[in-house]
Amino acid sequence: MDGQVIEGQLTFAGHIHELRRRLTWPALILVIGGFVGYAFHNDIIQFLQAPLHQTLYYNTPAGGFNFIMKVCFILGITLAIPVLIYNVISFIEPAVEKKITRRIITMVTALSLTLGVAGAAFAYFVVLPVSLKFFGNVDIAGVKPLIAADDYLNFALTCIVSFILLFQIPLLVLFINHIKPMSPRKLLKYEKYVIVGSLAIALVLPFTYDPLTQFLIALPIIVLYNLSVVMVWMANRSLRKAAKLEAKAETTVVEPVVITPEPVLAPLPAVVEPAPIPRETQQTTPIRQTFMEPIVGKPMKRAPIAVRRPMLDVVSHPLTGQNFLDLRLNK
Repeated sequence: MDGQVIEGQLTFAGHIHELRRRLTWPALILVIGGFVGYAFHNDIIQFLQAPLHQTLYYNTPAGGFNFIMKVCFILGITLAIPVLIYNVISFIEPAVEKKITRRIITMVTALSLTLGVAGAAFAYFVVLPVSLKFFGNVDIAGVKPLIAADDYLNFALTCIVSFILLFQIPLLVLFINHIKPMSPRKLLKYEKYVIVGSLAIALVLPFTYDPLTQFLIALPIIVLYNLSVVMVWMANRSLRKAAKLEAKAETTVVEPVVITPEPVLAPLPAVVEPAPIPRETQQTTPIRQTFMEPIVGKPMKRAPIAVRRPMLDVVSHPLTGQNFLDLRLNK
């Protein structure tokens, strides 16, 4: 698988491998449905034969076996169609511009299955009895109907499958609208073309030769188209609401909350204690300084001050024993 991916993208061989893997599941369901159909083929044949109210015949030695195999194949393909739709949508999802989530794929598959069952039920209970009654009323003198099993099965299947496909119109319109949004008002303008197209389809189908059957085919097509318009309107409304909420979320300005930090006080300067004076520099004996009295009898002149000895600088000259003796001698 590593050689099938280049820069995050699948190569052509990678796409082929993925397509083969996705088609494997519908094929497996087809085989399982075939075995289930063979187990219940008698009940299925009686169910399909009920609208005819006649006995079916086969005119070849292998006619009965071929008829049973066709019934089994029909049941298998009926069960495999929803799985096929799911895998096909998942395969084309990367090529679609808008993202298709797994939830959308599941909803589409469920809607397709519901519409298909509704179409098959409408064909089996409404259209097929009316069409068989119309053809059964055509009497030809001297000719008796002897309906082969294969011919009746082809007729009934054509009617049922046609309505299964016609009932997928809402799903098809929704899928196109998801890729490229359409205006419901513009879709309503095309309704006249839908009416003409539905009548044309009713004329082309091989089981619609009477006006009543044609009306029964054209009516659901028109109703389904109008239902598609309503579903498109609801889908576009949901998209607009989601876009408004997203735009509102983008334009909303959230004011930042300013948090004022608490002032950080500067640490107090450390108190530096004065260094203690060394013991030898401490003054133990006070140094006195005296003044001489003025000499009597001489002119008033301030006598010079006799200083016993200049005071020592006790800071730069520490007091020692010799200095102390000098002070004592001068005294």
